[in-house]
Amino acid sequence: MEIVEAQAPRNVKISLDFLRPFNSSNMTDYMIQPRGDSTDMTWVIFGPSPFVSKVMQMFVSMDDMLGKDFDTGLASVKAVAEKS
Repeated sequence: MEIVEAQAPRNVKISLDFLRPFNSSNMTDYMIQPRGDSTDMTWVIFGPSPFVSKVMQMFVSMDDMLGKDFDTGLASVKAVAEKS
């Protein structure tokens, strides 16, 4: 994981490399938007989708596979932000 771009306080882009379930290189984008007395945060991941990934996506939901990690990460960010 490497931060490749940061436009504080609104956006952070990270290069993210996976080893499992197979090697892949992806980009993640954290977009932060103030909304009055709260803040919306959007966290997306994108990258190439080679043939193996396309076949896997026919049988496995990427939301099911990564969704819990996104939820856990966002909950951690929220907890840290609310302590500040």
